[in-house]
Amino acid sequence: MFPENLKLNMDRLTISKATSICEINNFEGTGFVMRNKDGRVCVIEKSAVRWIENEEWWDIMHPAIDAVHEQQKRVLKQIVKSFIKEGGNQLHTLERAMVDAGIGIPESNQIITEAVTEDIQGL
Repeated sequence: MFPENLKLNMDRLTISKATSICEINNFEGTGFVMRNKDGRVCVIEKSAVRWIENEEWWDIMHPAIDAVHEQQKRVLKQIVKSFIKEGGNQLHTLERAMVDAGIGIPESNQIITEAVTEDIQGL
């Protein structure tokens, strides 16, 4: 399937993650991500080619913790709002799930309060 001179260098964990993602999410491989010795990355997907410098690739693959955290909070707010629409009587269960997921009680309370406030303001 692959040309003999194509150098594939994938570790066990990369193969395992790719296999799981394909099986669970119904994905399929449609291209390659390649890196040269200087760290420059080349992404080829369905014949489209993009060249990405090492620093930019790092930012793509390792977003700032704050950006990830803010995205998680936005998602949680949407979940809280859906709980509110369902009657709101399960907010305690949701708060417990947030704490179990590693979000502290003060922060989970803040997220719920913000979501409730936004929901009320939207009425």
